[in-house]
Amino acid sequence: MRAQGRHGRGAVPRVRDFADLLPHLTGPRFVWWPSLLSPAALARVVAQDQRACRRDEVPETV
Repeated sequence: MRAQGRHGRGAVPRVRDFADLLPHLTGPRFVWWPSLLSPAALARVVAQDQRACRRDEVPETV
């Protein structure tokens, strides 16, 4: 998760960015589990400025 964050990749949000919605989380980053999603959390994720997925650019050999 640390490397994902360091390289600016999504899906590993910072706990501090969601502390008001998910106060029970600890540590600097967390993984999205279905149980953590709520309409408010999803709206915040969508509103964040993140890089677009570039999965299609990765060769199949990788």
